[in-house]
Amino acid sequence: MNHITTVICCALGAQTLATAADAFSQEAKDFFLAEAASRCLLGKCQVFCGVALGDDSKSGTPVAFRVDEWMHGQRPPGDMINVPYIDHYRKEGIGGAPGAWGHIDFKVPTNVTLTVVLSLENTLAGPAGEPVLVTFDDHETNLIRSLLDLDQSFRTNPNLVRGAVASLSTAPNPVTAGYLLAYATGSRATSPPSLAWDLLFEMLDSPGVPPEGRQGIPFFLATSSGVAPPGGRERMIRRFIDLALRDDMHSIQVGLEGIAIVVGQSEESVLTSISPAERARLIAAYRSTTAGRKGGNKWLEAALGIK
Repeated sequence: MNHITTVICCALGAQTLATAADAFSQEAKDFFLAEAASRCLLGKCQVFCGVALGDDSKSGTPVAFRVDEWMHGQRPPGDMINVPYIDHYRKEGIGGAPGAWGHIDFKVPTNVTLTVVLSLENTLAGPAGEPVLVTFDDHETNLIRSLLDLDQSFRTNPNLVRGAVASLSTAPNPVTAGYLLAYATGSRATSPPSLAWDLLFEMLDSPGVPPEGRQGIPFFLATSSGVAPPGGRERMIRRFIDLALRDDMHSIQVGLEGIAIVVGQSEESVLTSISPAERARLIAAYRSTTAGRKGGNKWLEAALGIK
């Protein structure tokens, strides 16, 4: 089986295991916003506060901004910068949250100070040249400022990252969690190579990560298991099984997603060591999901022995 095709198809199949939330908690909103913005901060981006000078809100039309405060990145000459307007009803952001302009209703506000996070390279948060966030919300602007401080702290001392992940279990912080997920799954080099995997494994079941935010972790964790420490892959599979056997739907979805991805990665069976009772409970858990009710993941059904 072609491994690249397998991973892609399995990831798509695993997505059907999760049911999109109608409304995120504030913690989840902060997490997804922090994750998206951090993917830009960890690469090349520009962050500034300014005023939009026009109200043309046709999708794809650049909106001119007068820059009042430059916050991050290389500043272009002059006090003007163009930001593409993307219709947020046609484009969603990371985690299914509204796209960059989804925080602005209909018309681009003029004479109101907006905070803009503009990506300069392709990331999981969006393509180069498009904004990740445009907002006049004070809470979101303060969130971006705290991310800038956090990013500077970790750039100065990368050794703080592991401790920050560990602290999530005792001091939950969705903004820090969003940054750390972007850090562990982004392009910034980590040393040793297994560090990113270790961070993801710890975040997978951390109470400091909002339940909605954990659903993307199994894909990154399973597809990077080649750099896991000795015994790491086995611990990961066992963690997926344990999560799928819990009572809450978020954990069930995360666990089943992880199992599905691992099954799709390899011809070998990953569920041979479980007891008949655990297998029965996993089947019941799978059938409680939307995909299970519709027969949406054939690989997972084969691994579970569902006919």
